[in-house]
Amino acid sequence: MAQAEPLTAAEAVATAEAEGLTLQRSGNNQSGFRGSQVYPGCPPKPFEARVTRGGTQVSLGSFATAEEAALQYARTPESRQPTTYFVL
Repeated sequence: MAQAEPLTAAEAVATAEAEGLTLQRSGNNQSGFRGSQVYPGCPPKPFEARVTRGGTQVSLGSFATAEEAALQYARTPESRQPTTYFVL
């Protein structure tokens, strides 16, 4: 099975818009988006999308741009859940 070409940031934003999805901004991580992490030492795809399912972290894959990782996250049911922050 051939791998799809990575989306540019603009393509990922346009795709999210076309699918009626929102790429959720986050100030809590370096990627700038909810559901994605950045690993700078892992080019060419340093952004990972992940969700928590049943208490377990599940990787949705690695991506070339933060927007592409955020798009993958936005496609999941978990992205529609409210964010809960605990103050310690």
